[in-house]
Amino acid sequence: IPEVVCPDDMMNCQVRHRHLNNGGAGLVWYRMPEHVSYDSLSANISKPEFADFLKHEAILVRKDSLKWRNALPYEELTDTFCLQTPDAGLYVLSADVRGITSKNKSFFHIVTVTRLMPIVMEHPDTAVYCRVVDRTTGMPIENVFVQLFKAGEVLSSDYTDAEGKVLLGEGNRKVRTGGLYVLAKKGEDVGHPRIYLYGRYSYHETQSTENIERLFTDRSVYRPGQVVHVGGLCTTYSHMDEKVTP
Repeated sequence: IPEVVCPDDMMNCQVRHRHLNNGGAGLVWYRMPEHVSYDSLSANISKPEFADFLKHEAILVRKDSLKWRNALPYEELTDTFCLQTPDAGLYVLSADVRGITSKNKSFFHIVTVTRLMPIVMEHPDTAVYCRVVDRTTGMPIENVFVQLFKAGEVLSSDYTDAEGKVLLGEGNRKVRTGGLYVLAKKGEDVGHPRIYLYGRYSYHETQSTENIERLFTDRSVYRPGQVVHVGGLCTTYSHMDEKVTP
């Protein structure tokens, strides 16, 4: 099951099975309240009391039913099911498998339903450059609230402009130390998982100068015939100093 999908779209769910004739699964979509984060779900999803948490705290949105093909003895099959995705939000998909004798018949999977696709990269002068585009069309999204964190502390926040761009943490020395992550949200679309950045660290001082070139596109996947927009950035690093090369 994918971890991140688009709202009001179709997603593929693959099941690999054997020795499960007349088997299937009941799927239940639980929407998380706004105060529940992706990280808190990840930390608690394997605990025995997680099923009770879903029943009392989450909102049951929809139920689906899957039935897979019968297999020959010791034959392994893979069935693919096409499911409709719900509205934007953070969900837990609960699967109750039929046809097995194990006590553990329930499985949980976190699914983020969002249109937001943040593209993040380091920027010279202790800053983080972020551009948010639509996950399906690749078009920039304006007025997305983007926050830059370090160990739970908000270092910087701002809204994207008409081109979906925002510059965060400019001049903040904590940005240089690494361990950073970005969260993006707009309206009810608040479920996007953290986007981590891994900062540079020098174990020894050096007087050498290094040029690093980066190329980036406005989206990760293109359809045939679409225009590819490419941007570039060349940075010069010298003894813990950095600047954009003209």
